[in-house]
Amino acid sequence: MDKQCIRYYIKTRSLLGLNATQIHDELITAYGQDYVSYPTVARWLHAFSSGRESLEDDPRSGRPITAVTQENIDAVKDLVNDDPHISIDYIADILDISCGSVDTILKQHLRLRKVLSRWVPHELTQEQRQRRMTICAENLEKLESGVWRLCDIITGDET
Repeated sequence: MDKQCIRYYIKTRSLLGLNATQIHDELITAYGQDYVSYPTVARWLHAFSSGRESLEDDPRSGRPITAVTQENIDAVKDLVNDDPHISIDYIADILDISCGSVDTILKQHLRLRKVLSRWVPHELTQEQRQRRMTICAENLEKLESGVWRLCDIITGDET
C-alpha cells in the first residue's frame, strides 16, 4: 500500500468516527508493526479533520532531482563516444550537473566502467564473447600442437 492509499484509509476511517489510536491499531494489525507510525496517523487525521481534502504531499522547497533525464543520458553518451578518456568532473562541468548524477548515468544507465582511464562497456556483447572464444581456441590449438609454449603467452586482465 502506498502513501496515498494509507491516507485514503485514514480519511475514510476518520469519517466513520475512529480516532488515531484505533486507526493505527488497525493498520498495524493488518500490515505489521513497522508499517506506519502513530504520529503519522495522528498528523494526517488532524489534517483531514481541519478540512484538508488532498491526499498528495505538499510541495517542498529544495532542489528537484531532475539531473538523470533521458536528455542528459544521451548527452553523456555522446560525450563518452566522442572521447572515451573523458572524466566525470569534466562531463559534470559541461552539462552543469553533479558528479554523482554523471556517475549514476555512466554506471547504471549506460552500464560503463572506467578501465585504464577509458570508459568501456561493463558487459561483453555476443560478438565480443565469440571473438574471445575464437582466440582462446586458437591459443589452445597452438599449445597442443607444440607451436607455442606456455611461457610464450602473455595474459592480462582488462582492468
